[in-house]
Amino acid sequence: MQIEIDHITDAEIRQRLVIGEDQHWEFKQIKFKGDRPNSPEREDLADEIIAFANANGGVLLCGVSDDGQLQGMSPKQLTALNHVLSEEPLAKIIFRLQFSFYFGA
Repeated sequence: MQIEIDHITDAEIRQRLVIGEDQHWEFKQIKFKGDRPNSPEREDLADEIIAFANANGGVLLCGVSDDGQLQGMSPKQLTALNHVLSEEPLAKIIFRLQFSFYFGA
């Protein structure tokens, strides 16, 4: 199954949060120390991305726990995470999606 990353909709992401992970979808909760991501390590994220690159592709949703719960991130935390993911060699194989839905009140 080839995932057309640029055609993923908010509705598909919401549905995936309920369905959970599989061989094409991986959730990663990001832990921060202040505004800087410190877990998982950059190398661990790279391993996940490389596994997708060696298969038929996949989607790594950062900021989502294994049970599909969204975590909050401040704008500074999001910028810092984006910086980590933008460094070589990851920058060459990562496509970014922005989605705009919120849970809760």
